[in-house]
Amino acid sequence: MNKEKLISEFAEKMTEVYVDRDAYSRGKIIDLAKDAFADVVNKNCNLGALLEKKGGRIKSNNMESEEKIKQMKKEVRKGTLAICGIGCLGLITDDNPQEITYPDGNKSFAWVGIHLTDKVCSIGGKWLSRNPIVVGHIDDYLAPVDFKYMQIPNICFSLANEDDKREMEFKKQRLERGFDDSETWSLRDTIANFIIPRLERYEEMAKKFLKRDPELEEDVECFLNAMRLVSRDNGALILTKEEEERMWRGLDAFPKIFMSLWW
Repeated sequence: MNKEKLISEFAEKMTEVYVDRDAYSRGKIIDLAKDAFADVVNKNCNLGALLEKKGGRIKSNNMESEEKIKQMKKEVRKGTLAICGIGCLGLITDDNPQEITYPDGNKSFAWVGIHLTDKVCSIGGKWLSRNPIVVGHIDDYLAPVDFKYMQIPNICFSLANEDDKREMEFKKQRLERGFDDSETWSLRDTIANFIIPRLERYEEMAKKFLKRDPELEEDVECFLNAMRLVSRDNGALILTKEEEERMWRGLDAFPKIFMSLWW
């Protein structure tokens, strides 16, 4: 077997070890390298030439030096999406590498997390890598979402149109505090629209679980009707005389029922 073929075989084997480096302990990798190296030395092959030919792909023990870990920690952290040596995507779940004991008893520090693919095990299984390749960070993909446009009812009462020139500022307000200034333009309507679906549900639950005084039940219904009149026609308050009287009667009932609104 000629020298070039031996070098080629040695390089091929060590490339496989390097690619699968996270499947082995450091001690196991050293043993594999020694075995391959023995064949090369016995045939008077030049390992230095091999390293030069492969551009230094075969890594030395110093790869996990303290300086390397410090450099890696600048970008690897809890929430990092990374690929391990066998090509599996994982989510790192700790800010620091952990000491891992391998089946052969050797120990090493590695970043740990959960598998996000089922390439070698089920999704959610333990994932680890001593030299993770960073893909991104989970928080990059979990930016706050403006709930105004999520089409979920009864969580946003913003009155601003999408093309309102103040909408960017309103969006910032919603993300920071949960509501924007437009909800205060007609706060009575905002309050009424907030109360109605919740008070309707309260009534459904209270009737199932509470035995209430008939007068209290009547006052709750009276207040609920008042809120419906307030919010009708986008708060236009175009009411007949009878409706106006019902509205005020319901509003007057609020202090009487407020402390009883539980079940």
